[in-house]
Parts: sequence; structure tokens; C-alpha cells
Amino acid sequence: MADLTKNSEDWINEYYTSHFEGHPVTFIKNKLTGEIRINADDMVRALGIAGSFEEFLGTDEGLDLINEWKQKHPDMPFFGGAVITNK
Repeated sequence: MADLTKNSEDWINEYYTSHFEGHPVTFIKNKLTGEIRINADDMVRALGIAGSFEEFLGTDEGLDLINEWKQKHPDMPFFGGAVITNK
């Protein structure tokens, strides 16, 4: 993922795209906090794991990820902690 192109921005975020093995992956940078997030749907498609992050969570590997998160972070929820959803 050497190429990183800024696609757009709004009042709070900047949106960038890079490519992993030919698949576009979107990154979102919060202008106020500097926090960088990645579009999970793009990532699982680029890795060839699933068609969407929600589909991935229904697999054994996805359930293992949730269980591991809960064990390592018992006081933080998976959704809203490890995973932030945008509407």
C-alpha cells in the first residue's frame, strides 16, 4: 500500500484511498483528533476473507476475533470499542 490518494474531505474527516493487491482500501482521518480509521469492509475484501466485515464476523475467525477482544479488553465493548460504525 504505497499509494495514498486524498479523495475528499468534510468538516471533520479527510478520506484517502490506497490499494492492496489491486483492491481499494479507504482510510478516514479525523481532522480534530488525528485518529485514523480504516474501512473494514474494504479490508476484508482486499484480504480475500469475506465480502463484508459483517459477513466476516459470522465466520469462525470473526467469532474468534470477538472472543479474543473480550478476553483482552473485558471493560470495553467490541462494538463501540474495537469497531466503530458509521451511518
